[in-house]
Amino acid sequence: MVLKIPLGFILFFTLYVAGYEYDIPLSNKLHKDYKKLITKTSIGRDVYLNRFNNMRRPTILLRYSDDIGYAWYDPKKNIITLNTKYIMIFFNIENYDDKKMIDVFYFSDKTRKELINYTDVVFFHEMIHAYQNKLYPSLMDPEKNFFIELEYEAYFLSDLYFFEKMKNNKKFFLKILKNEYMDLYTSDAISGFFALITDLNEYKNIIKKRYQNELKGYVSLTDEEKKRKALIEEKKLLSYAVGKKENLWDDEKKLDEIMRLKEVYQRLVNDFYNKRYYDANCRGISYVLENSVKIRNYYLSFKCGYYFKKNRCSYSQEKAYFLLNNLEEEFNVWISSNKNKISDEDLYLTLKAYDEYLSISAKDFPYDKLEMRNNIYLKTLLRIKKELENERDEVRREEYIKELDFLYQKLGSRALETLP
Repeated sequence: MVLKIPLGFILFFTLYVAGYEYDIPLSNKLHKDYKKLITKTSIGRDVYLNRFNNMRRPTILLRYSDDIGYAWYDPKKNIITLNTKYIMIFFNIENYDDKKMIDVFYFSDKTRKELINYTDVVFFHEMIHAYQNKLYPSLMDPEKNFFIELEYEAYFLSDLYFFEKMKNNKKFFLKILKNEYMDLYTSDAISGFFALITDLNEYKNIIKKRYQNELKGYVSLTDEEKKRKALIEEKKLLSYAVGKKENLWDDEKKLDEIMRLKEVYQRLVNDFYNKRYYDANCRGISYVLENSVKIRNYYLSFKCGYYFKKNRCSYSQEKAYFLLNNLEEEFNVWISSNKNKISDEDLYLTLKAYDEYLSISAKDFPYDKLEMRNNIYLKTLLRIKKELENERDEVRREEYIKELDFLYQKLGSRALETLP
């Protein structure tokens, strides 16, 4: 699954901001409302009281843009901008200019509360970037590259916040799992949370791919260090070739700065992940597993079961295995009666999740279900091969190729028949 990542501070984007009468008064109201909601969670209280408390509060503006996602942070002006393009989509309205949007949210407490309730994860993410700007201003310099490590921290904290928010509102979370409710902000938040509770390396890789491949301009501190080292060596070789040693003091100074920042920031981020990720991962998997089993979402149940075992979770282990063992028996009865009642795509995803769960549990796929599995796998393989031929997006192509590798492995000789 591709994680859509429209968030982030977009440093290379400069937006002309014409002031409106209620810009600052609305910003003050939004700050007050966001803080009240976010601090209902323990992570929100921790971050607000220990990080945000002593920083200069960024101005929150509402502005329209066709080019950027839900929100962005400008470190030069210390402004968080919420994109009214998506706010209009959320409220199902059209042709509201920025002034009208600002007036509505300033005067209507009820409408503003609705906005706050669904954009809080986006806002929290951007507030973390504002804090990073206070702590590491040289990393946020718009004239330098933008470092992906900043996004790892911002996503991890905002995804943890969303998880705790869902634990505090179980009824709403169940509606999401049942596909009874979804909006664009919730879709983005739930995608990030599901990525977080599965595989840490894949989680960080998804973020890195999206920012480096799609938004451009983002690099990792490690990549920047390598690039600067190579540049210095190249200049040395060229200067030796013409018999004149070049002064590389400026380049070496920049390299020293990058190496220092890399050491400081990676130590902070790695320590943060090492201390908090495992617990958050296993608690998140257990929570989704328990609720997925409750509503008989077999795809999510087996997906969580797979990662519960892969990540060697010990949290609520006895309860998790009890739920999964009972679910296996029930699923085999259910799939036989319902295989023709669900779409090919849902059937494939569900059987694949079950297949992967059985593999990591060292169990064989039920013999009486093999033909059904192989038929839908073969059908999916042919569809993905066709889609791959026309796909130009590199991230999507990687996903298709990964999916094909899985299918070829599972189908064996049957898959070879599809080769040209």
